[in-house]
Amino acid sequence: MEDEQLEDNIVISGPILNSKFSKTGFSISATVVEEEDRRDVSRHYQLLKT
Repeated sequence: MEDEQLEDNIVISGPILNSKFSKTGFSISATVVEEEDRRDVSRHYQLLKT
């Protein structure tokens, strides 16, 4: 899977999961940070490496 497609899938999965589990209080959001962005990522985020 290409990186762009993976990013799209990650971003799209948030609203799908939120709509399915919103009654339980579950909420997720996705933020894609690439190495080229040169941003520090807070430790409370889950890092996924491809």
